[in-house]
Formats: sequence, C-alpha cells, structure tokens
Amino acid sequence: MVTIPANNGPGSLRQALLEARSGDTISFDPAVFPPQQPVTITLLNGLPPLTQGHLTIDASDAGVILDGSQAGGEWTAGLEIASPGNTVRGLQIVGFSGPGILLQPSAQFNSIGGERGTGQGLLGQGNLIVQCSDGVFLHGSDNLIQGNLIGTDLSGQTRLGNRGQGIAIGETASRNTIGPDNVIAYNGSGINIYSAEARSNRITANRIYGNEQPGIYYFYNEVDKSRLLYPPRPAVLDFNLNTGRLEGVCCPDCAVEVFSTRKTDGEIYEGRTIADEYGGFLLEKGAAFPALGLTATCTDSEGNTSEFSSPTVGASGVFQLQAGNSTPRLPLQESGYASLSFNNLGEMQPLDCQDPQFEATRYLARLSRLNLTWLRVALDWFDWPEVVRSGEYSDFEITPCQDRAVDILHQNNIPVLLTLTYWDPEIVLYPGYSRFHDENEVQRYLEYVRFVAGHFKGKIAWYGILNEPNVPGDDQRYVKIDDYINLVRRVVAVLRESDPQAKIVIGEVTPLNELGAYEYLLEIVRSDLMAIVDGIAWHGSSGLSLEYQPRYYLNYPGWVDQIVQSALGNGFQGEFFASELAWRTPDTPQPISGQAWFYSDTVAAKYYARGIVYHRGRGFVVLVGHENYDRIPRIFWVVRSLGELLAGAQPVELPFEIEGPGVTVLSYAFSLPDGSRLLALWRDGVAVDDDPGQELTLAFPGVGPTRAAGLDPLYGFQQELVTDVADGSLTIPDFLLKDYPLLIRIYP
Repeated sequence: MVTIPANNGPGSLRQALLEARSGDTISFDPAVFPPQQPVTITLLNGLPPLTQGHLTIDASDAGVILDGSQAGGEWTAGLEIASPGNTVRGLQIVGFSGPGILLQPSAQFNSIGGERGTGQGLLGQGNLIVQCSDGVFLHGSDNLIQGNLIGTDLSGQTRLGNRGQGIAIGETASRNTIGPDNVIAYNGSGINIYSAEARSNRITANRIYGNEQPGIYYFYNEVDKSRLLYPPRPAVLDFNLNTGRLEGVCCPDCAVEVFSTRKTDGEIYEGRTIADEYGGFLLEKGAAFPALGLTATCTDSEGNTSEFSSPTVGASGVFQLQAGNSTPRLPLQESGYASLSFNNLGEMQPLDCQDPQFEATRYLARLSRLNLTWLRVALDWFDWPEVVRSGEYSDFEITPCQDRAVDILHQNNIPVLLTLTYWDPEIVLYPGYSRFHDENEVQRYLEYVRFVAGHFKGKIAWYGILNEPNVPGDDQRYVKIDDYINLVRRVVAVLRESDPQAKIVIGEVTPLNELGAYEYLLEIVRSDLMAIVDGIAWHGSSGLSLEYQPRYYLNYPGWVDQIVQSALGNGFQGEFFASELAWRTPDTPQPISGQAWFYSDTVAAKYYARGIVYHRGRGFVVLVGHENYDRIPRIFWVVRSLGELLAGAQPVELPFEIEGPGVTVLSYAFSLPDGSRLLALWRDGVAVDDDPGQELTLAFPGVGPTRAAGLDPLYGFQQELVTDVADGSLTIPDFLLKDYPLLIRIYP
C-alpha cells in the first residue's frame, strides 16, 4: 500500500517498487489519494523498472498522478517494464522526458489499462498518459493495451498530446493487441509501427483522432518489401449516412472495422464486418451514421491491421468506374518499393538531419512510403524567410548525418537534386539590393560550390543553382537576370571541374504566374546557357485552378510550350523539372503574401493528380509537395498510388475517340514495361468534393480484342472493365469520366 505522495521513503511508490516481489499488488490508500481528487507524486528521478514479473500496480480505486516534470534525464520513462505478466491500472502519467510507459523486449503478456467503468477512480482501470515524449513505447510482445487515454483527458477534447507517438511499436514487438477503447488523440502521431519485424499487432475498436501524423502509421526506416507485410488500406466506395450502409474493398477475408470521424482517422467506432474472397465488404449498422465522414481499417488473418482509409465526404456516395459494371472492385495492387520501377516522381526536403544513426534513413523511408524515386534537397534553408527566423546562415560544414543520408540515397540509386542555396553572412542588405553583381559575392559562392561538389563527388546526380532567383525584394534571393546568366556560366565551369559526372539544373523560379517568373525563365531559356546545362526547372502550376487565378491556369500550358520550344531551339537536350507542385488545404498552410489559396482535402488531392499526370505526360520530372502535404490522407494516397501506377511509364501516343456529351477532356497516354498501355483522362474544369462522373463511350481504333482495367488513384481501387470490339476498335461503353485522372490499362 502506498501511503504517502513523496518521491521516496517508507510508504512511497518508489519504496513499494523496490520491495515488491512477483505476484504482489501495489495499491494506493484512498484516504491519501482520494479517487475523485487525485494527488500528485512529483518524482525527482526515474522509478525502478519492473523486473519482478507478475506485479500489479492498481490505482483504479484511488486518484494518483505521477508527475515527471522534475524527474530529469534525456529520456526518462514514467514506468519501465522489463518482465512478463504485469498489470498497470488507473494511473495518470504526466510530463516525462521519455515515454509514459516503456515496455522493453522482455515485457511480455502485460496488461496496460482495462475497463474505465471499473473502479472508484476517475479513470477506472484505464491510464491517462499525456505530455510525455511518447505515450506507450512498445518493444515487447503479446501485451494488451486497452481503455487508456493517451494525449487527452476524459472529455476527449483537451489537447494534452505527447510530443511523439501516442503508441510506438518497434523492434520485434509482435502479437500485441491495442484496444478496445483506447482514446489516442492530439499526439505527434497516433500509433506508429516503425519496424518491419513488428508483426501481427492488432489495432481494434479504439478512438483515434486529432493527431498531427496519421492515426495508424507504418514508417519503416529500412527499404525492402516490408510494405507487403501489412494489409493495404481499405477504400470506402459506396455509403449512405442516413441508412447506415457502407461498402468498400480491402484484403480478401480480412476483418473490417468502420469508424465515424470529423476529419481523418477513426473517432467513433461503428462496427465490424468481414470482407469476401475478393476483398469486398458491406456493413449495415441498422441506424444512421452521425453526420461525419466514414473511415475503415482492415486486419488480416495474421492480426496485422492496416492504416485508415481516406475519409468519405458528404452524406452519400457511389464510386464507380463504369455504369452497370458488376465485376468485383479490388484494392490497387502494390509491388513493394524495392521492386518499384523508376517513375520520375519525387519531392523536396531540407537535408537538416542531425543524428546519423537514425535520422539519415528517414529520407529514403519517406520516399519508400510515398512511392517516389527522386529527391530534391538543400544543405541550407531553401528560402530566405527561414534564414531570417532562425538566424542560420550558410557555413562550410556538412554534418555526419547529411553525409550518411547522401550515402544511403546514392547506394539505393535515388537521383538527388542538391539545390546550392548559399545564404551569405557577409552581405549587408539595402533597398533595391540584388545578388552577384559584386565579384566578392560571386567568389564566395563559387568557393561554396567547389566545397560541396568536391565533398560529394560521385554521389550527387544533379546540382541546382540557387532557388527562386526571380523573387524581388530586399533579401538574398533576387538576382538580376544578366547577373544570373553570368553566374551560371561560372558555376557550371566549377561544377564540371569538381564533379564531372554530375548534371546541372537551372531556373527553379517561382510558379510561372508569380513575380515575373515566366519572363525571367524565358530569358534563361533564350540564352546561350541552354547548350551547357542539363536541366530546366520551375515551380510548376502550384495552387492554380479555375477557382484561383483562372486566367493564369488557362495560360499555363501555353507558357510551358513556349519554355520547352525556346529551350530546345537554343540547343537544350536535357530534362525539364516541374517542382514544388502544391495545392494547399487549411491543414497545410504556408501563409505567403498573394498565395491565400486553400482547397478541401479531396479537391486538393484531385489537383495533385492532375498536376502529376499532366507533367509526367509531357515527359517532365515531377517534384511534389510543400510542408506537411503527406499528412493529408487523400493527398498522400493519390501521390503514392500514382507513384505505383506510373512506375516505368513512358509518354506515348494512343489515339482514341469519345462518344457522348461534349466536355473538355484532358488525356495523356503511357507505355509500361510489360507492354501494357495506360490512358489517363479527366474532365477539365472546377474540381468538387463529390463528382458523380459523366457517362461516355471510349473507342480505340486499331486496338483488337484485349482486356482493359480501370484504375482509380484517388479512392484506391481497380476494376475489370466491360469492353466490346466493333469495326476493329476496342470500345469501353458507359465509362464514368471524372474531374480527376482515372487510368485505363489496356493489356497487350
């Protein structure tokens, strides 16, 4: 019995842990720790680990707060469990530098929490874990975690999140059960499974919402076929909130759990069903769903639980590729990153890592998770505002972590575009300032280029010269066009000498509708630089739509044509890069003057799909993203799906005809390594959350009898299409054209 709230001494929790033997129960005197008025035990250092085994710490009939804010240490756990068969109930664990509860690999068959309605305390048998580095850090196997509040209080509305994961599952932690009735909210991520050796961890009937990262998050640092070890996310395809009916697809014969949610993840558990042999599932609740979105998870026969599906939008929906088609809808197939063909899709990340033992691997892990095969990086900040906020200028230093990250990317054949930003601490700004007109500035930059290229010789595929040099203002970005052209000539000579195998990309101007970017880039591609560089880059069509700056949206294809034609006409033979493609949502803002454009999650994802397909259809390298774009499930999954579907794709001509109402159709065709062809097509116009589609008949002259499948990268499913052959043409009747790219795969 714990009888005092002191850090140590007779009657303290610390003393009880030191004296306890296997089979004992440690309880708390309710006269000292009233159940409805919890008393705080302020710890001045870490508690002894539970090594006895079969020990119960039971505060379910008391009110106990373990406060770790004074416990010190870089990573001090509230409770560390290193033995089997223990039970921890009814505690509030707050403010530790490490996890609230740490279960070591030797911690097996433990029970953390229980029924919150059992016991006199506020939490019953459940534990509350908030404001720690992580809620529960789980390395052991065969444990049960249920009925806990992780990141919030009993109301479920108070943001008390743990800085990292709600629950982290790593090393060889296997066969654990997370649920039922945990509330995991407002943490850095919900449940993060970060080891391919962590298997068969069942996640069931919890409330998971409001976390910064996805609620269930597989993030392996090693790159292999590990993605194939867990089930694909389900897709909710048909639903009606009023009737309480939902259909979708996931893995065959898997258990499916359905949730209502205000935004993403799973806030309210609605029920469970089993998928059929094709992966199709149906849930009929028997009552209306709340007026929220719906998500689902699936768990396979080995107990592995998927990530959450993308949430539905609206009161009802039916997602079809072809009217009247009754063939099974199946999840999109994934090949695993290790066997993914090169797809010319990538993203940008600052190479700001510090810990070479862990952080250096995260860049490759992100690419694996998103199915991306390019990476644009910078050793320093990409943009001047970050320099102003941080006070961090460039220096002649490359950290061990940056070194290791580049090594890992190079070893895995990832083309890296290293943008050579250089924020010069010696520059004194003044009104109307422009860089690189002064020879001393040029020399300092050339010295920096020589240092970086010499250091990474043979490991960096591409170097970029500056970022957004067209931005005017009294900062270190703007370079007058003549000075930029002269600078490039000199930098190219240094790079060819320092790293002869590397290629060089220039331009990297802001979106073409901004700040004279189009005119600036046009001057570059009309210059003699085209004969000496290997790549031309600009920041894509970011944000543009018929809703936002429609005139520029309509002008963009013509601008691109002019850039390409001028470059080729001046001797250019390299790659075109559309980088920083971004359509922001309210959850991924970068408030920049003149860029107040935000879309719903679904509409933003549709514009990402259009931007990727348009630029890949032109043969360009596409680099997507802005801060946190991958945290929006719809955007994340459409990028990942297109990374898979366009793997190895090469733009080709594929004539086809449309029979049906007149619409503006955009389309691009690709050949695939297996001889298949892809046609991506969509209805141009304003994208909306719920587009029912428009029925058309597609005819492919000269394409004989063959199979065709429809692929939906937004909702993550595929379906064999009903086809006819007439007059030597393959026809696909009743195809439902949408406002985002659907892909038709025509088999050889």
